[in-house]
Amino acid sequence: MTTRAYAKQKGSTWERECAEYLRPVFPQVERAPRWGANDKGDLVGTGAFTVEAKNTKAVTLSTFMDEAIVEAQNSGNHIPVVFIKRR
Repeated sequence: MTTRAYAKQKGSTWERECAEYLRPVFPQVERAPRWGANDKGDLVGTGAFTVEAKNTKAVTLSTFMDEAIVEAQNSGNHIPVVFIKRR
């Protein structure tokens, strides 16, 4: 498996884990489709929240939040949230 494919798989697995964690509160939550240039977050069905899920070695909080804020604006939601996998 290539490094890029492995990273994508790690991200997808983390998105599924986040969706399962949120399901008791948001029963309709699921992984979002690949949005392309106008990304609207990694999960849909989360009400006013736009969820960005990150599973990376290097954690840059400001970059992650900036990305979540842009995605919240793209989706029309009000509250950007970042879930970062703990190492």
